[in-house]
Amino acid sequence: TTTTTTITPPHSANKCPEIPGDGCSVCGPSMCVTDFDAVFEFPGQPAVKCGDLQNAGIDGIVPLDQCGFLPGLILDTCKCKNENMRPTAPTMPTHTPTYPPLPDNKCRAVPDKGCSVCGPGMCVTDFDAIFEFPGQPTVRCSDLENAGLNG
Repeated sequence: TTTTTTITPPHSANKCPEIPGDGCSVCGPSMCVTDFDAVFEFPGQPAVKCGDLQNAGIDGIVPLDQCGFLPGLILDTCKCKNENMRPTAPTMPTHTPTYPPLPDNKCRAVPDKGCSVCGPGMCVTDFDAIFEFPGQPTVRCSDLENAGLNG
């Protein structure tokens, strides 16, 4: 049986919604969406309202392996705010690599359903660099590479 949680603004007592163990906070820990009607778009994925994306995270519909890089992608578009709903300076979530570091001049194997964001035989070497593309949110290169490798 699947239960659906619907969060409608404003959050009760200006608190972010509770995140169950099988759910995720798409804005990051202690953060939540404040612009529910804003539309988040990512190449190759359907456009979705930020409120619907947050609800999907809470309901466990967003795969947990994708939760780690979402905050860096949606922070500005969805106007993610901290627990007390006051504006905060945009910050990137603490980075925990999905893959262990490799020796110099080695790239990770690309799974069948994944891709190398740098191109065949190439890989990210500056994990903390920020990738920017006009009209898209900024994203840390390591998060972009992990997203590509995870398909």
